Amino acid sequence: TDAYTDAQTHSRFHNTINLWDKVYVTSVYGIREFYNELVPTDKRAVESFEQLQRRFNKVVYHYKKDGVYKTYEQPREEGYSYIGILKDRVDKIERRDAFIKKLLSIPIDRQELFEAQDKHLEMMLEQDTLLEELDKLNSEVKNETEFIYCD
Repeated sequence: TDAYTDAQTHSRFHNTINLWDKVYVTSVYGIREFYNELVPTDKRAVESFEQLQRRFNKVVYHYKKDGVYKTYEQPREEGYSYIGILKDRVDKIERRDAFIKKLLSIPIDRQELFEAQDKHLEMMLEQDTLLEELDKLNSEVKNETEFIYCD
């Protein structure tokens, strides 16, 4: 809601009084591109991008993928991006969701999984024991080598 909703808007023959609570702006441009087209460079000190940005609660990106209409919303708290960045983010989310769906479709035998985890843990413990023995042997060899060189 804008503080100036009761203000007048320029119209052809008579100005109209703004009686709305919400305004929906539709454009093929992102907010920054919209601003760059709307506000001349010499007026940007007075009409800053931040001033326009504060008036938006969110950006909603509508698109069609594989014949299905979809929507992506970006709240003001996250900042506003160009449409291209939104498209990129939507693509990443869809790839992630497809990957999760694929993972969930793989049948898993839980008992087999637990057994594999136990075997892996045993192998790691055995490896740690072997590494400790190797360190001990290296230490002994080093001491013997130092002793030999001392002669």
